[in-house]
Amino acid sequence: AIIYLIIGGVNIMKKYTLYCTPLLIIVAIFLSLNYFSFKYFQSISILLPFLWSLFFIILWYTNYYYLAINNFMIFLILIVSEKINFAIFNSDNLYIYSILIFILTILMISIYQIFAHYNRIKIAIFTNVLLSFFIYIIPLIFILYALNFETTMTKDILYATFQSNTLESYQYVKDFIKTQYLIFALFITLLSIMLLYLQAQKATHKITSSILPFILIIIYFNSSSKQIYNLKTPSFISENINNYYHELKMFREIQEKRKSGEIEFLASKKQQGETYLVIIGESLNKNHMGVYGYKRETTPYLSKSYKNQELLKFDKVYSNHTHTMEVLSLALTQANQYNKKDYYKSLSIIEILNKADIETYWLTNQNMLGGWDNLISVIAKNANHVTSINSSIGYSITAQEYDGVLIPKVEKILSQKSEKNRVIFVHLMGNHSTYWTRYPQDNYKIYKNSDGNQTDDYDNSIVYNDYVVSSMLKSLQELKGANALIYMPDHADDVKDNKGHGSAHFTFEMTQIPMLMWFSKDYKERYPNRYKILSKNIDKLYSNDLFYDTLIGIFDIKTDKYNKKYDLSSNDYQLKKEEALLLHGKFLYTEKEPKD
Repeated sequence: AIIYLIIGGVNIMKKYTLYCTPLLIIVAIFLSLNYFSFKYFQSISILLPFLWSLFFIILWYTNYYYLAINNFMIFLILIVSEKINFAIFNSDNLYIYSILIFILTILMISIYQIFAHYNRIKIAIFTNVLLSFFIYIIPLIFILYALNFETTMTKDILYATFQSNTLESYQYVKDFIKTQYLIFALFITLLSIMLLYLQAQKATHKITSSILPFILIIIYFNSSSKQIYNLKTPSFISENINNYYHELKMFREIQEKRKSGEIEFLASKKQQGETYLVIIGESLNKNHMGVYGYKRETTPYLSKSYKNQELLKFDKVYSNHTHTMEVLSLALTQANQYNKKDYYKSLSIIEILNKADIETYWLTNQNMLGGWDNLISVIAKNANHVTSINSSIGYSITAQEYDGVLIPKVEKILSQKSEKNRVIFVHLMGNHSTYWTRYPQDNYKIYKNSDGNQTDDYDNSIVYNDYVVSSMLKSLQELKGANALIYMPDHADDVKDNKGHGSAHFTFEMTQIPMLMWFSKDYKERYPNRYKILSKNIDKLYSNDLFYDTLIGIFDIKTDKYNKKYDLSSNDYQLKKEEALLLHGKFLYTEKEPKD
């Protein structure tokens, strides 16, 4: 190692003796001090400025100063991201990020020199631009998120990113990130491209490979895998990606064991010939619904049905979380905020229905897959019949089909006579941003952006949503037998303050969801006590992570994987104000402000 260091230093000093000799001597001294870890001498904090000085001197006198500026900008982005999001700004982190930038620089110089040798300089520019972008884009996003929402990146937000498709991510940025931060991100990208382009036009001195051992010696003596792991941004991302994949893997494996009979459970149903329609909405705030007293009549059909006493309207329902996957991971499985079960170890409602010999359908206008697999697709794929309208597999940013495309799909299933019990799940795009893309502009642009924000488009999307849900309800009402419709969205959106539903900038508006139910005359006669209890409980506090047990109760399924105290159709149901949890137990629903 010492021989390589001497050879590298000699080669550099041949050309830049005046500038490099003093620095190399000082660097060698401090390398030794740091290696032997003198108890009272923090050599890294003193060594770092000399390393950067050496870095700039070498690049300046070899005409790589545009590259030096670009990579120092990346270094600043990395350390600012650590400081803003994780409150970390110590000498160890600065040092490791510096080493990584030095390695990146050597790599980029090599790319320039190799492709210049073959007269492929455009390829060199493109490669280095791409390399730079992938290094700084994630920490830059972390910085912009923290500045935009005045809060740090969290696990929930990262999980939501994994589960989002390209279109959803694009719409989120478009709707909720302030223009000045988008301009800043664009400026950084364009500046990097310009610097790397200008660098390619410079006549540079070739840096021989003898400098590489010198850099490697620094790394060998002064860094470790433990130090790299202590970098919060990469470790935060890596840890959560691993956890996310681990949970989904376990979820699939346990479901396969139950399907094969390796893990046993009981579920059965006595009555036959019943049909249930479970509609899962998206981003719907009840405070924007006419049926819940909103100033605009955004739900003409549902309001009429309610006035005709055809619907049960539950007034104190709230969402257990503000992200779709977090909500439905509990709402559709045995896990909830109170039994402390993990969703990936728990039975899903689809598994219970299949075990009870009930025909299951899953119709969705949402992506079954995003750039990453998601737990909803794991649950849905266990249904007997799966229909996914979106075929882009989560990457296309082309316009989605409106939810109305699902109406004939539901009608077709209902038109098929069956002696078996059936449960049809319909997962809507509902009122997810961008709101104006959720409804046909020709017929449903009723409110005309008079207030200059997104409220009018959101309300228009609710008018269209009312048409979709009520159309499915009408089709079910024409069917004879003991049938029912249950309609509940995953979470709400905070439209008033233009915050959407990101948990990191949580408001209680994001939890304000509706829940509506319709029951046929035959159902009421077959299960009079259950209907009576539901009618009595319309004013009780209810969190939608208890949806699994409530569905089992409404479907009248007998199973050992059910708890009646979580079932809104049971006399034993109770949720006290002082026990009502939110954001998976982070704080109480009845509190005005979240706990720290």
